[in-house]
Amino acid sequence: ATRRAQAAQRCADEAHRHVVDRARELSEQQIRSFWERRSAEMSDAVEGRTIVAPSLGEASLADSTIAARTSETPASSRAPVSHQAVAKMNAFAHIVVATAPNEWASLFSDYAQQVYQSSVAAESVTTPPNAISTMVPRGVAEETAFMWSSVEHIMAGVAQRPGSSNMDGVQRYISASRAVLERKFLARLALEVLRLPPSKIEEVDAMHPSQIRDAAISFAGSAGSDMWAHIFCCMRAGRYDAASLIASENGNRTLQAALSAVDQTPSSSRNLVKPHLELRPQLQQYLQQQQQQQGSSSPFSPYCGAVLLLLLAGTGGGLDTDTATAAFLHALDYTSKSVEDTLWMRLVCVRHVDASPPRLQSLDDLQKRVLMDVPHLLSMPGSSTIKVASVLIHALLPSTALRLLQDSTEHVVDGLHMAMVFGVANLLKCGVAESAHGLSTSLQSYARRIILDRNLANFAPAVTRRVVPALFYYFLKTDCLPAFIDMCRHPVVCTSLFGQQFASESATIPPQQPQSPTQGTPQGGSTSDGLMFADVSTVPPHPELFSAMESISDMHAQSGQVGLAVHILLALQKVASQCRDATTSRNALQKAVLILNPALSHIAHATGPNPTRESLLLVAQNLNNRIAAMSSSANISDRMNDRETEALRQLCAIVEFHSLASRGDVDQASKTLLQLNFIPTQLSAVDACADRFNDSVSDQVATALPPTITTFLRLELSQLDQQLRVGSARLSTVSSVALRSRSQTGEMVKAIVRWVSKWRFLSGGGRRDF
Repeated sequence: ATRRAQAAQRCADEAHRHVVDRARELSEQQIRSFWERRSAEMSDAVEGRTIVAPSLGEASLADSTIAARTSETPASSRAPVSHQAVAKMNAFAHIVVATAPNEWASLFSDYAQQVYQSSVAAESVTTPPNAISTMVPRGVAEETAFMWSSVEHIMAGVAQRPGSSNMDGVQRYISASRAVLERKFLARLALEVLRLPPSKIEEVDAMHPSQIRDAAISFAGSAGSDMWAHIFCCMRAGRYDAASLIASENGNRTLQAALSAVDQTPSSSRNLVKPHLELRPQLQQYLQQQQQQQGSSSPFSPYCGAVLLLLLAGTGGGLDTDTATAAFLHALDYTSKSVEDTLWMRLVCVRHVDASPPRLQSLDDLQKRVLMDVPHLLSMPGSSTIKVASVLIHALLPSTALRLLQDSTEHVVDGLHMAMVFGVANLLKCGVAESAHGLSTSLQSYARRIILDRNLANFAPAVTRRVVPALFYYFLKTDCLPAFIDMCRHPVVCTSLFGQQFASESATIPPQQPQSPTQGTPQGGSTSDGLMFADVSTVPPHPELFSAMESISDMHAQSGQVGLAVHILLALQKVASQCRDATTSRNALQKAVLILNPALSHIAHATGPNPTRESLLLVAQNLNNRIAAMSSSANISDRMNDRETEALRQLCAIVEFHSLASRGDVDQASKTLLQLNFIPTQLSAVDACADRFNDSVSDQVATALPPTITTFLRLELSQLDQQLRVGSARLSTVSSVALRSRSQTGEMVKAIVRWVSKWRFLSGGGRRDF
């Protein structure tokens, strides 16, 4: 017994090695032929210098093209954008903004159908040899249209019966995918037999069962008078009523009853129907005949096994699992003429999602086998990315299909928008066989490509004002708003969307043109409008965008980029004013003040030239101008908090003092600081200024004053010392004006020292020695 077992094991191992070697040889042949075909195309393209950008969409269906802001990415780092891609981006962006998510699949499919019809019409038009084609090749357009049509009908089937869980949605997806495959075969049957185009599919679906029976008999062709082939053809087309009619005409009442039961079940629930166990005797009889005839059976017998096993959901009606599986695979090999036929037969048998037995009823088993066959599918003659993606979508592997599409340059737009369709339906993951598609990451990548790609910006700047503002709706309507906020963490993306500041981190104020806190352009003219608000009338800002901008501002403020944070709030205030939203406008300015004041107070402690101080000073001046403009036109109830805005004005003067002092402009620096009404210049004003300081000055201003007063006194005493030295060298030339100036400076210094001793946070023994 041991030797027999060992011999059997050796035979099995040898057979397995033979199968593996044969499979490897076939794979090598397919890869070799695939590479030879592709290498020839590449050689021709290189020799003829005909490599061009891939085509994605139909240019005639859009008014213009799309662009994005210039980025640091070199123009040569990305492939040139095509007219078709631009048109599709523009059309799909309009759909996303204007419609609800449950309408996207239908409208995207309509656009793909229009592109296909345009490509068909363009074939009859003769174009010059050297002209650049803006049309999609007919084959690509047709495949894309069919793929979107399948997705549209699958989503329609999923939405027919609302579910409360993802598992319920997967069950509806299975039924919808099966129904779409049946509808495709029915359209093929109508085209080849009835000579009716796919657009007449509704008429074909409404035909009497006898008409479908006659069409199935004609389509079966070589099957002759075998009723099983005719029944299988009707089942494949989803017309179980015609299949039941054929069974009735041939006197098989049990089969007729089973087919009628399936026909009376809604298509969305057919995968929940229990196996028709009353057909088990017929299946057993078929299997016995197969064993007795030992390979010399009728060529039409596999159709009998296929029909019976499909109605028994692949279980064999209680037969041994291995026997039923072998019979099903035998029937599958003979009756299946295409990948979709094989997929349909497996989907008909699916009853559960997990990997529990029997495996023919397991969606997990089907998905794993399809994933194993993806390399083979891609290498098949006539295969394409879209065809393989369609198979994966029907096999409930949408995430794998979407990755395949987005990895292809010419189908990235379709892949992204298809991911949105499946994402809003919560169907990006339909089992454990594949990992879920990262919709948030894909949206970020797509948005960054449009915003930062220099090629897009140079290729079609007109459409930028329509597409870039629509990107926010992509994140909003797919519940990926945190991903939009995270994308704006990058300063280049953020400034491209909300405007570029003229004042950069290295900007400085020219010495010959000092600016006061009240100088600047009206309405914050030191910033340029960003892409997000390029055309508010066409794509109005969503209220959620205002909240998102506040979150983005907070994020940059926490990371230390205070200037960018305030700039975003200024952009928010401007667009809110345009939308007549006074509350949001006022709140944006108040929040900008609260963010900027601590930064200005902190930067006052910096010594010497400081680029960050110069940048914050310009931002503060812009904010001051915006507040002044709003206060002059607002009602009493809409005005800003006087204490905080006054603190901003005072801090702006303090920072400007340090800026001027660091450049050696002492006189202008002193004049700027002494504009503050709580700094005394005479001994008689010390008590009044001390009371004003202790009662009304904010903590941020008080914190910024010690280094400021120290610097101011050092500058004044230094000037006084210099004047005294000059005067002692020239005693005969000292004028009364110079003496009076020295006296005033001395009195001011004494007044300030006495005033400092009265500060509220230095009382009670906490006095500091300056």
